Amino acid sequence: PRARFVDDPAGRAQIAAKVPLGRLGRPDEIGELIGYLASGRSPFVTGQVIDFTGGDPYGAIELDNPTDVDAMKGAPDDFKAYLKSVLAKSGVPDDDRCHFEIYVAKIDPAGFARGSIGECGGAEIYWARVDGKWTDAIGNQMEAPPCADLKKFRFPVAVAGNKCQDESQDFKIVEYSGPM
Repeated sequence: PRARFVDDPAGRAQIAAKVPLGRLGRPDEIGELIGYLASGRSPFVTGQVIDFTGGDPYGAIELDNPTDVDAMKGAPDDFKAYLKSVLAKSGVPDDDRCHFEIYVAKIDPAGFARGSIGECGGAEIYWARVDGKWTDAIGNQMEAPPCADLKKFRFPVAVAGNKCQDESQDFKIVEYSGPM
């Protein structure tokens, strides 16, 4: 998955052209979905992770300032506060070629999310709610995250994907079937 978003208009247009819906997602759109799921109006929806990518298997929602995070209507307040704190700590880049941004691709209301953080490069990030607080559980620049880390944090396959690197097999890519 891409870890860095192209920041210029031509780059945005190139990426949007690859999304089946023909545009990038907005923070308020994922917020509406999260709000619905958390509202009690969806009592028969259980154990689901909804792929919010506009049909693009690598799609994500871009967040690069607190206003973007605020626009995620209905998103869990603790997740929004966590994302804002990450953005606040990012500071200002030394030059105008690098721009800090967060992308959220998948969220499980039970306390798991996946996306990426980029600034002159970047990394795929797996967030988890641990002891009631969101944290960067796994940072990854490899082809797949370590299996042991996914199992340690009990990531569901729907968020983590079905591939991981098995450290006991020289980091061979293997099937991830969820926490055991």
